[in-house]
Amino acid sequence: MKEVIIRPAYHYETKVVGIFFRWDDELNVAVRKISFTRYSRTLRGWHTTWREGITQEIRKAFAGIAQVREVASAELGKIDDLCPSRGVRLPDEYKDLLIRRRYSKATVRNYCSQFEMFLQFCGRDATDLRDGDVNAYLHFLIAKKKVSASAQNIAINAIKFYFEHVRQEEKKLYHYDRPMKESKLPVVLSEEEVSMLFESCENLKHKTMLQLIYSAGLRRSEMLALRVNDIDRERKMIIIRQGKGKKDRVTLLSQKLLPLLDRYLEEYTPATWLFESGDKGQYSESSIQQVFHKTLKKSGIRKDVTLHSLRHSFATHLLERGTDLRYIQVLLGHNSSRTTERYTHVTRKGFGNIRSPLDDFD
Repeated sequence: MKEVIIRPAYHYETKVVGIFFRWDDELNVAVRKISFTRYSRTLRGWHTTWREGITQEIRKAFAGIAQVREVASAELGKIDDLCPSRGVRLPDEYKDLLIRRRYSKATVRNYCSQFEMFLQFCGRDATDLRDGDVNAYLHFLIAKKKVSASAQNIAINAIKFYFEHVRQEEKKLYHYDRPMKESKLPVVLSEEEVSMLFESCENLKHKTMLQLIYSAGLRRSEMLALRVNDIDRERKMIIIRQGKGKKDRVTLLSQKLLPLLDRYLEEYTPATWLFESGDKGQYSESSIQQVFHKTLKKSGIRKDVTLHSLRHSFATHLLERGTDLRYIQVLLGHNSSRTTERYTHVTRKGFGNIRSPLDDFD
């Protein structure tokens, strides 16, 4: 029988229960049945929050398919002894202010996590922070943890929010070394590869979600937040409410998608959300990610792409078909045209008239 190991662990200075096993599709499906589980490249395994009865919950998820072995005390009840607290905690007013200012759930989660890690590193409460703590922590993130430039920026913004908004101190009192901006080209799929991806997806609901993301250039969160009445058939539009940056916008409703969408609505009869989970709640982010990766594997496409690559592909294919960049910017909901202009670097438009010098060699 397959084996699953659970043990107390730290994930970015936060106490968690680590769940480890050799990569296996069946176990990957089972582990997602455990609430609050996420995969960590840092831990090279799954983890979840510690809570009463977590051992029984893990054993139930793997019942009949794997043997669960604890590398720690029974019931993991002594996780605090095995992973002793650093004696600091996130100030209540920090999260409260983020919520009152209506930051998105993802931003609240990221800021709180990053600021708590900063406090754990310093080993002091927020009221006792010193001037040199920030740069020392940033050096630790870059030199020791080797985080990306984007992760470094999130950490800086989370720390700045405390000093400048919670404490309401002057910005000039704090100086932060910002990383150089990385310039990365989006990875896109060809039209043939997108077609292969759709053909590899047999589930009606899953195929509808993937085609909707591509056909309208949606972000994952925007697709999951769609309600049934956000589909405007008469005007052939999809209404995106409170997308990134708290902005409403409209985007395309593909005529070719309508028959598939009608079949889906007839079979699943969603009540509120366009795509609902088993309990009629909002479909989860982790589930659609899992759907995409399974479909990608089945299609045989070898590119290192993510679900967001469907949005990149939508923009690139519109550009290659001659759509004005300004219209693409509006459809994608970009504030700046510079964000949209990056797709000009990955399009093959015009390449057909250019020959490589090697083509003329004998």
